Amino acid sequence: MSAVVAFVIIMLHFEAGVSVVEVYLYHRVGDSATLPCKGARPYSPPTMVSWLYNADASQTSYKVQNGNFFRPSPKESRVNLSMNLSLVINNITAEDAGRYSCRTGVSLYLDTLVYLSVLTISPRSPEADPNRENTATVECSLLRKFDIPPHAENSLRWLDETGTVLDQCECWTKCSSVLTVTPQRDRSRTYTCQFVQKQAVKIQAHHTLDMGSTDRSPLNYVMLTLRITALILMIRVTVAVNRKRVSEQLLNDIRVGNYDKDEDGDSTVSYENV
Repeated sequence: MSAVVAFVIIMLHFEAGVSVVEVYLYHRVGDSATLPCKGARPYSPPTMVSWLYNADASQTSYKVQNGNFFRPSPKESRVNLSMNLSLVINNITAEDAGRYSCRTGVSLYLDTLVYLSVLTISPRSPEADPNRENTATVECSLLRKFDIPPHAENSLRWLDETGTVLDQCECWTKCSSVLTVTPQRDRSRTYTCQFVQKQAVKIQAHHTLDMGSTDRSPLNYVMLTLRITALILMIRVTVAVNRKRVSEQLLNDIRVGNYDKDEDGDSTVSYENV
């Protein structure tokens, strides 16, 4: 009987050790993220935790092993541990997207899986679509390594400043959407990209489109140069003509005199100074 009880206790301990909590985090490039370790106790020593990273299902690497960091270089300090053994990632990049596993306890049982997705939004270069002149293109992508949660209704949605939906497309593991607009010359416009899951906005990013930054094709530069050159020539011609007219008028005023007769009847000439 005691053997059976011992076996049940071992099985309960094993089940408790392998129970896993899944966490889904969404951040933008440049943010700071805190990846929780649910099984860690407050003020546990760092040696009680290990953090693993998966770029995909086959590639596993350590971020922290028994409290020791694996850094690309001694100066790399973007990744740290908090007091409750959460993994803190500062200045997030696109390469940080993936699955993080927290293992705690003496035997380092797996207790938390954190799926980090990173949203990016940026303008495309004009060379990417040379057939569309006088337009601007903005790309929005949600970088994630796993389709988690599976079979969820995911989509990327574009909105303008008034909240009007401009475009929406479904996406799975790879989420990317491109918005092409015709900028207005009188003012800047702000567009919003949202990642929506089951009708709930998980994360969004804004991009302000300035017309001055989009009108950069070589033809536009040439036309602008020609317009400025023509304006300078017109100004110079106008100034030269006006100077010539003033000079001629001054000479005419100097050459023309007023003739008066003196008391003896002789004619005299008196000139006016101009």
